[in-house]
Amino acid sequence: MEVHQRDWQTLAGEGNRDRLVSILKEDNTPAHMHRGNATLMNLMDVLRLLWCPNSPDLNMIEPTWFYLKRQTAKKGAPQSRKQANKAWRKAWREMPQERIQ
Repeated sequence: MEVHQRDWQTLAGEGNRDRLVSILKEDNTPAHMHRGNATLMNLMDVLRLLWCPNSPDLNMIEPTWFYLKRQTAKKGAPQSRKQANKAWRKAWREMPQERIQ
């Protein structure tokens, strides 16, 4: 926590902590809900905006990730990082524009 406190003071400027307002959007995934994170956010006075996980109405990128995952796994999961990177980039390039708009 000490390191984060120093980082915060550097970001806000010594003695100016009350002038900086941070809002964090969280989707209740286990990594975000860990009590250590909550403690740190409370200590730093970070406001948390709760967000519904995997909601296409609120998280517009979610349907795109689902589409890309489906496209890259059509012929089986990539067996290496290099194959995965290539498959994801290919799926992204070939994705119809209508899927993102």
